[in-house]
Amino acid sequence: MSRNEITLQEMFSLVIGELREGGRWGTAHIYQSAVNAFSVFNKGQPMPMRRLSPTVLKRFENFLR
Repeated sequence: MSRNEITLQEMFSLVIGELREGGRWGTAHIYQSAVNAFSVFNKGQPMPMRRLSPTVLKRFENFLR
């Protein structure tokens, strides 16, 4: 993975920070919970945004069941 490549976790971290700054704590909490679940699904490994696909999302959905 190239260092200038953003991961799903990094992207969500930025969004969550903006939500918290805007006082949207509930939404930030839900997003953080989703990222935490995805990290467990992906065994703690970063997920480059370019590798995110409908197949990966479907596997994640099945993991959550």
